[in-house]
Amino acid sequence: MTDLEVLINNITISDIDELFQEEFGRVVFVQEEACICDGLINAFIGEIVYFSDINLEGMILELREYSAVVLILGDYRKVSVDMEVKRTKKLFYVSVSNECLGQILNGYGKNNIKFNGTEMPIFTAAPTLIERAHIQNQIFTGINIIDFFIPIGFGQREVIVGNKGTGKTSILQSIILNNKNNTDIIAIYVSIGQSQDKTIDFISFLQKNNITNYIMVVAGLSDPVTMRYFAPLVGCSIGEYFRNQGKHAIVFMDDLSNHASAYREIALLLKISQGRDGYPGDIFYLHSSLLERAGALKSGGSMTCLPIVELIGGELDFLATNVISITDGQIYMDDSKFAQYKRPAIGIGLSVSRVGTQIQPPYLKELCRGLKLTLAQANEYETARKLGADTSSDILNLINFAESIEKLLYQSHLQPLLPEKQIILLHAIKTNKIAKNQIDEFINYLHSFSTVSNYTKEYAEEITQILLGEMNYEIIK
Repeated sequence: MTDLEVLINNITISDIDELFQEEFGRVVFVQEEACICDGLINAFIGEIVYFSDINLEGMILELREYSAVVLILGDYRKVSVDMEVKRTKKLFYVSVSNECLGQILNGYGKNNIKFNGTEMPIFTAAPTLIERAHIQNQIFTGINIIDFFIPIGFGQREVIVGNKGTGKTSILQSIILNNKNNTDIIAIYVSIGQSQDKTIDFISFLQKNNITNYIMVVAGLSDPVTMRYFAPLVGCSIGEYFRNQGKHAIVFMDDLSNHASAYREIALLLKISQGRDGYPGDIFYLHSSLLERAGALKSGGSMTCLPIVELIGGELDFLATNVISITDGQIYMDDSKFAQYKRPAIGIGLSVSRVGTQIQPPYLKELCRGLKLTLAQANEYETARKLGADTSSDILNLINFAESIEKLLYQSHLQPLLPEKQIILLHAIKTNKIAKNQIDEFINYLHSFSTVSNYTKEYAEEITQILLGEMNYEIIK
């Protein structure tokens, strides 16, 4: 008996019915971008359904006892009650390939160009523990205060929290700019509910700096609420594609506050009861299932998630504390520092990376050891000195050293330092090669100096001597 005959003999009536039977439902309730349909008995969450009368698609968001909640992917004004809905038995996919690099996509992961790539589902399970690898390598942001005190690793989840207008997006730009020449790093910037002006400014930043290793997913303030809901899911699916290719994808979500608002809007349309602070009860699950998809794989690739959460009045609200509990640390933007023109306005005391300094290169880790404690001690001594307490020469030296370190923590906008230059700078200060009043000049020489990627103590010493010679030893105190 041939293989074909065996196959035919094993086919049952139920198999034939399943093969040829089409399942239809009908719309029973419509409210703007969402509707409720009945009759879709075997449908599943994430499945695409088709409104055949108007050539429009929808996606099943939720299954109820006798009905399904469907998000309308297009002009919702065409959908009406009693309209026929057909199952497609297909998940919501986004097509991804290397052709997407340098492209701007909408919240559904599409634009005018049709990409012939791999179809990535937007709803996927997080990698298992067996698939995951330890986070071992540091993402160099070029921002001293982050790379020294709050190191971020490939595969980590680090949330950036702060009030509006405190420089959160500028941090993302610095990270992208600092890694623009690394072809193994793919930056995926997801703009959620941002104004058109802000989106245009970000595009101008990418073009002005000749950045090509990026993909933008834009769901603007004027776009449908469904786009704003799908955008971070699409961004993660794109990141997973490049992660599976062995590359390092970094997904920047700007911001999850607007994503939560979009989900709340959908819940209100469907008359779903609201929970704490007016958010749907499953908002925590929505964000945790999204961010848990980040991680480093044993196969070599990784996906890092850097979401932004906007605060109101500097208070850590329900949404912010939720996301902080999900992620591996937070970068807190300090209003008082921003008001004092200290950029980036990052508060060291409330910022933390739970991955820690174990991912830093050995010599950078050695240079950074004890720095946070030194800054805290110097701050206490300086406060006591202002109140009239006597200070010894050792304490004065500690205060002067701390002031030198603090000068490194504030940088001009979009002036990131490469990691080897950070090591050279910190080495020069810790070994007393330069004085506090010479730091700015030393940094200017560093920016113009061409270096190779070498993180050793010997290399830092060699380059420091070269730079000191160029600067003129006479003025080094």
